Amino acid sequence: MAEVLNGYEIEKPFQNRDAGFSRWTTGRKNGNRYFLKEFLDPVWPAGTGLREDLRRDAISVCRAYEDKWKRIYASANAFSDGTLVRTEEFFRRDSRYYIATEYVKGVDITIEEIAGLPGDVRRLLLLTAARGIEQLHTAGIVHADIKFSNLILQKTEAGYLRARLIDLGAAFFENEAPAGEDEIGGDQVYMAPETCRFLFGEKVELTCAIDVFAAGLLFHQLYTGRLPGFDRKECDYPHEAVLDGQELQVDPDIPAALAAVIRDMLAGDPAARPAMSRVCTSVRSCIEDLGDRRPRPQNAAPAFRAAEDL
Repeated sequence: MAEVLNGYEIEKPFQNRDAGFSRWTTGRKNGNRYFLKEFLDPVWPAGTGLREDLRRDAISVCRAYEDKWKRIYASANAFSDGTLVRTEEFFRRDSRYYIATEYVKGVDITIEEIAGLPGDVRRLLLLTAARGIEQLHTAGIVHADIKFSNLILQKTEAGYLRARLIDLGAAFFENEAPAGEDEIGGDQVYMAPETCRFLFGEKVELTCAIDVFAAGLLFHQLYTGRLPGFDRKECDYPHEAVLDGQELQVDPDIPAALAAVIRDMLAGDPAARPAMSRVCTSVRSCIEDLGDRRPRPQNAAPAFRAAEDL
């Protein structure tokens, strides 16, 4: 008999491949399929073996955790028009916390393959990705882990690619920024310079601008198949190059208007980076100027592979 978790019939055992400090699986409830994630920390204190003062402290941590994530998921859902994958439920079962999100099937395609698609497909992909980040920022939420693996790509009927943003596991409210390095998540490749400074003990503000920097790197990758240029003999990551005084080099093959947007997103000074609302406007203008808003002929639509079921 299949395991049932809070009404979800589990389809296969939880696994932690590419999941960090969590495990995931899929399940069905009321005829619908969901993605389920189990968080490994914090753990609600169970049983009577724990000293009472330690138990109280652990419960306090869990209550704060519940409050934060209930508010983040509710706010993200309220501001999403579908470009953010919706969180259907956040709950605790015994000593573990879980979320259930809508199950979204994407296409199986690499960054390098995307970079080889027609320009209009790539530009509209950037716009949908930008829109998802903008919606989070409108809700006052910093995603803090913008990267390719946190996008689910879907093919539209017109032959384009649409991005949907997932995984709020590192997110925080901009007005409740992390107080310590143990509260920071994310990927070093997409790290903003100020996040690195924060991790080294400097007093800096972590704002939505860290997502803008990461999105600038990601957009450059999606359009060209690679990160912006920098001296790789001196630095391993883009944020290190910026902190070293280098200017990240935007590929000259990117259309001038779009290149200017990406260049602004990669500014070393967070205050100099555009808000994602302005990024969306700029990308949209680029699309309109280049005449991209039209259905692709059926025989011109790029071929995408359907991603395999989990």
